Amino acid sequence: MIKSKLIQILKTFSRREMKEFEKFIISPFFGCKNFVVSFFNEIKKYHPDFREQDVAKKKIFIKLYAGKQYNDGLVRRMTSDLVRLAEEFITYKSFRETVSFRETCLLNELRLRKLDIIFENKSNRIISEATSNNIDSNSLLTKFFAENQKISFYLKNNQKKLLETSYSASNSFITFFLSALNNKTQIIEKRKNNLKAKPDSGIYENFISCFNYTKFIKSLEHLKSKEAFYIKADYYFHLISLDKNDVVSYKKLKELLYENKDYYKGVFKYNFFITLSGFCSGKIFNNNIEYLDEFFYNIEIILSEKLFLANSVILSSTIIRQVITFSIMQKKYDYTESFIQSYSKYFNPKDKTDLINYSYALLMFAKKDYGKALEFSSVIDLAQAEFKKDIRFLKTKIYFELDYTESFYSEIDASRHFLS
Repeated sequence: MIKSKLIQILKTFSRREMKEFEKFIISPFFGCKNFVVSFFNEIKKYHPDFREQDVAKKKIFIKLYAGKQYNDGLVRRMTSDLVRLAEEFITYKSFRETVSFRETCLLNELRLRKLDIIFENKSNRIISEATSNNIDSNSLLTKFFAENQKISFYLKNNQKKLLETSYSASNSFITFFLSALNNKTQIIEKRKNNLKAKPDSGIYENFISCFNYTKFIKSLEHLKSKEAFYIKADYYFHLISLDKNDVVSYKKLKELLYENKDYYKGVFKYNFFITLSGFCSGKIFNNNIEYLDEFFYNIEIILSEKLFLANSVILSSTIIRQVITFSIMQKKYDYTESFIQSYSKYFNPKDKTDLINYSYALLMFAKKDYGKALEFSSVIDLAQAEFKKDIRFLKTKIYFELDYTESFYSEIDASRHFLS
C-alpha cells in the first residue's frame, strides 16, 4: 500500500494536519463510516514514514478484523473513501486560506438568499480592505470578485451603481490581467530560446505583437490612482527583470516608488526595493561604482524597516555578500562592523558562523590585518559558489601579502581547477 494514492497524500501531512484530518473525517457533516475511521486510526500510527511492512493491506486488515478472511474489496473501499476525504480536506484548507475565493462564495450565497443589507455591508468591507492594504495580485482578484458580485446585485435595482461598479471592476481586472501577463511573459521570454516548446495556439504571440504596452503606459502618466501606480510599477519591474541593463526602466521604477510611498508595504515593498538594489549591485559588479550610493539607499530601507522579514525569517546570503563587499569597497569599515553586529542574528542559523567569519575575513583584509584575515578565511565552509570563489580569491591575495609563496601558487592552481 506504500505506493497508493492515500499514503502519498498522508505523507505530506504534518503532525498537526493529521490531527486536523482526524477531526475532519469524524465530523457527521462528511458522513464518514466508522469502519473507515478505524482504518485511518490504524494507519495514522505509522505516520510519517509509512513503511511497507507496517502498512501492508493484509496486515492492517488483520489488525482491524482479526480472525476474518482477508477482503481486498473492503480495503480498496476504505482506501478510496479516505483518498476522497483527504482530497476534500486539502481543498478545504486551501479554500480557507484563499481569501478571494472564500469571500466570493460567501457574497454569492448572501446575494442568492436575498440578504441584501448583509450583502452590501460585507461586499463594501471586502472592497475597502482590499484597497486599503497593499495593491497586489491577490487584493486585485479579491476586489474584482467582490465587485463582480455587486454587479449582479445592482443589475435590477440600481443602474448608477451598476455602471460605477462595472468601471471599478474593469480597472481591477485589467490591472490583475497585466500583472499576470507580465509574470507569464517573464517565464516565456527567459526560456523560449533554450527549450523547444511550441505554443498550443497563436493567441499569446498575436496579443503581444498587437498590444502597444509602451503606448498604454505612457497614457497612464497623468493618473495617480493605486491601480495606475501598480500597472506602471509592475511594467518597469517586468522590464528590469528581462533586461538587467535597462537603466531607463530602473529610473522610472525608482521615481514611482519614491513618489508613492503610501501605496505599498510589506512583501510588496520588499520585492520592489530588492529589485532596485539588485539592479544597482549588477552595475557595481560591472565596475559602475556610481551606483554604490543608490544601492545603500535602497538596501537601508530593506534593513532599517526589516522588510526582509516580510519575505523570510532570515536575511538572504545575497544581501549579506553585497552589503559586506560594497561597504568595504567604499571603505566604510565602521558600517561593515555595525552591520555584522546588528544583523548577524538574522543570518541563516545553518551558515551563521561561516557568514560571520566570511564577513570578518574580508574586513580584516581591507584593514591590512592579513593574519586575522587568514585566520577567519581558513575556517569558512560555505557551499554557495559565489562565496567559494570569493574565499579562494581572498586567500590568494592574503598569501601574496604575507609572502607565502608556496601557498600562493598552490591556491592559484586550486582556483584554476575550481573555475574550470
